[in-house]
Amino acid sequence: MKKTTLFILLISIFIHISAQQKRFITGLILDLNGIGLLGNTGQYWNSSTENDGVGHGGVSCGIFVKRGFTEKIYSTFEIRYSTKGSYYGYVGQYGTPAWESLYLNYLELPLIFGYKITTLKKNYYLESGLEFSKLVNSKIETSDPPARTNAPSTTDFKGADISWIGCFKFPLIRKWQEHFLFGIRVTRSIPSVHRMYKIYNFEYGIEFNYIFN
Repeated sequence: MKKTTLFILLISIFIHISAQQKRFITGLILDLNGIGLLGNTGQYWNSSTENDGVGHGGVSCGIFVKRGFTEKIYSTFEIRYSTKGSYYGYVGQYGTPAWESLYLNYLELPLIFGYKITTLKKNYYLESGLEFSKLVNSKIETSDPPARTNAPSTTDFKGADISWIGCFKFPLIRKWQEHFLFGIRVTRSIPSVHRMYKIYNFEYGIEFNYIFN
């Protein structure tokens, strides 16, 4: 964890120096996401039915640095802390609704390439790239009555993940487009995130960018 903290500190210093030299555009990120697991999730939850799709809500936040190659093509490097996971609902031992929530918390390093679409009124941005993630902690929360005797654990989730990213951004208000952008973002794991089952992190949601100028 000390190495992770040092790495974040060094990147933050680099972003600050770059912004002062006006070689890069920097800013803040906040995402509000629907999160879930895709794939053979029924095996993980010890369920007779597959539980694919969005499970519950998650948050992702961080900082970014953006560098343009041409007037329309650019790249963005980000540092994020993100909550992923899923939700499983079932009937408890007394016939009442019960649930288990899986939380996987990652430190993420997305590398994104983008294309700016210029119009008379607003600029729009199409982005795609890869996200390299390290699992920093995980847990399962259960409802009352207590968890099932065959409830899953988090011990077999891999310590790293690689995901594809797709995003579409635009300013909600034209006069603020130099500082505020709104986006729709989707990410999905490329390899399985579990050592035993072929399951994949999946999230989609809305993104807010604040740009320092």
